[in-house]
Amino acid sequence: MKFLLILIVLFFLIINISKSQVIDVNIKEVIEVEATRIDYNSTITDGKPFKVNIELFNPGSTGYNARIRLDIFDKDNLIFTGWSDEKQFFPGNRKIYDLYWYPSNVKGKFKASIEIYFANEINKIKPINFEVKPSEKLPENIFEIIDFRTYDDEVVFLVKTNKTVENIIFMPSNFPTGWIFEQAKINELENDSIKIINLKYEPSLWKENSITINIFTEDGKYYTSKSFTLKRENSFWKHIYGIINSLRVFFKF
Repeated sequence: MKFLLILIVLFFLIINISKSQVIDVNIKEVIEVEATRIDYNSTITDGKPFKVNIELFNPGSTGYNARIRLDIFDKDNLIFTGWSDEKQFFPGNRKIYDLYWYPSNVKGKFKASIEIYFANEINKIKPINFEVKPSEKLPENIFEIIDFRTYDDEVVFLVKTNKTVENIIFMPSNFPTGWIFEQAKINELENDSIKIINLKYEPSLWKENSITINIFTEDGKYYTSKSFTLKRENSFWKHIYGIINSLRVFFKF
């Protein structure tokens, strides 16, 4: 009798479960980005870099990679394009970008256009207007670029200086249209020391072309510019020259 009672209870439980509704909760993924802060100087003197400091925030529910593009216009003419590095953003992350343009031998009023590239989307920020005024003091040329080489996704070179300097920016310019070439920054370079610099890039259709590497300090006191040919080398030599460059940095030759 007890066994029969258990069977009856199980029977009614199975019926109730079969009649119950299945609740499917789908949380919609949201891809968003916000520029929570944009700092810049509206007036600079010729010979000092134009710097844009931007804080990005991911308020959505989906993570992504993001980078920033800076375009400088003289009236309607595009005269410079700069790219930041690419950073990872998980939901709730805040990260800061610095982008630079060095106005060598130019003056007048300019416009900066800023675009955020994230999750295969583009978010445009309201353009910035600024002015470059002439400067009486020219920057010193103290940097030497050694052994410039091009690989599949980066260019590598050595930089040397005859002074101890801080906050050094490496700004590619005049590279092929449609390519991404990241800027870079190091905190210090000591007198007569050598440092290896790697600048990441993403080409469109590959072709040999030219590029200009601009090196300057954030205060504008020192500036060097030199052009090179982008001639891609076999990846095998990347490891060989990597060892040679490390020895040159250590022994300073």
